[in-house]
Amino acid sequence: EGLDPDVVKFVPNYDETTTEPTVLSGIFPNLLCNGTEGIAVGVSCSLVPHNLNNVIDVIEAHIKNPALSSKEAASLIVGPDFPLGGEIIDGYKLPEIYKNGFGTITLRAKAIIDSKTNSIMFSEFPYLVDVDRIIEKIQDMVLTDGYSDIIEYENHIGKDSCYIRIICQKRANLNKVLNDLYEQTALQKTVKINNTVIYNGVPMTLSLLGLTNIYINHRHSCIIKAAKKEMAKQQHIQHIQSGLLNATTKID
Repeated sequence: EGLDPDVVKFVPNYDETTTEPTVLSGIFPNLLCNGTEGIAVGVSCSLVPHNLNNVIDVIEAHIKNPALSSKEAASLIVGPDFPLGGEIIDGYKLPEIYKNGFGTITLRAKAIIDSKTNSIMFSEFPYLVDVDRIIEKIQDMVLTDGYSDIIEYENHIGKDSCYIRIICQKRANLNKVLNDLYEQTALQKTVKINNTVIYNGVPMTLSLLGLTNIYINHRHSCIIKAAKKEMAKQQHIQHIQSGLLNATTKID
């Protein structure tokens, strides 16, 4: 919406056969909701995804109160919303991360211990982790490293289900097996958050409020420019109508 040369800046493309926008008009807060990862010379970024409802709550609160504090903003957003779920075990770090724009959190797969069947079921997995790699690592633990507490695994990753079940020896301490799996496989991983963006041609690390403020200012600019274009169009029509009106009043 609003992708127009009068709303956002257009520049020639690589071979100057046409023009392309330098930025999108961005009605959807893509950077906050979808996140991104990238690396360049001496600069890297790692923005994590968030739930759209949470992001809208923060943006709305920031519009109503430009002096919104970092603590108030952090209270409106539950935390990163990872596609495959998982559990953040050190969520107490998030308010400080949202304030500074960088930090690390620990994300682990969601586990359910079933003592009746001597098994552990993992139903959610860390962000950007290949489940097949996890299974391969478990196989290495058993076959190569001689980890004897695990008998076998069941892979239920498919169209209608998304979990794996680890079946253990009867004598096995399931809590110890769980901790060993977290320690030795990608069932637990450290997620780096680094909100470094290019703003006005300059790389900078932004807080949660910094990101929402840029989004608000960008949308405000797009809406104003689109409104001015529409106003100019209507003024042109009005000018013609005024001329016709003057002509008809002096038709003789």
